[in-house]
Parts: sequence; C-alpha cells; structure tokens
Amino acid sequence: MQEQIDLLGKIAGVYTDILSKISNAGKHLDFINAELGSITIWYRPEHAISWNGIKNSLPDVQAFIKDVKDYVSTLDFSSLWQKVKTFLSLPGN
Repeated sequence: MQEQIDLLGKIAGVYTDILSKISNAGKHLDFINAELGSITIWYRPEHAISWNGIKNSLPDVQAFIKDVKDYVSTLDFSSLWQKVKTFLSLPGN
C-alpha cells in the first residue's frame, strides 16, 4: 500500500511539472499573440518611417530571434522526457 502511495506521489509530481510548463508556455503565447494583434505594432504614419529605422530593422529582428532562442533554451525537455520514461517503466504501466 505504501509503495502505491509513493508511486501516486511521483505521478502527481510529474503531472504538476507538466501542467506548470504548459501554463507558462500558454502565458507566453498569449502575450506574443496580444503583441502581434496590437494595431500599434503594425500601424505607422508615413512620416514615421525613417532611414535609421530601416537600418535598425535587421538588428531588431536578430535581437528578437535571440530572445526567442534564449527562452526556448530555458525549457528542459530532457528532464520532462526522463520523468515520462521513468513513469512508463514503473510496474503496472
């Protein structure tokens, strides 16, 4: 009985970790979606476009890509995969 209780505790821990990762990813996606859907990000009057702005667009895109890579690198997929493999290798699964 104690072994089953311990196993259920481990399963609950893995489940909680997965829910946390999904929740965080969902929040980030909601933020990105809100930014992309905002009219202020896309609308610019003609006089607001300058040569300096055009020259800075490539560094801005590079900075954005770096930020996305940095965020993705914080996700630990191997740890999550190991937890799933451990769970599936337990007796009775």
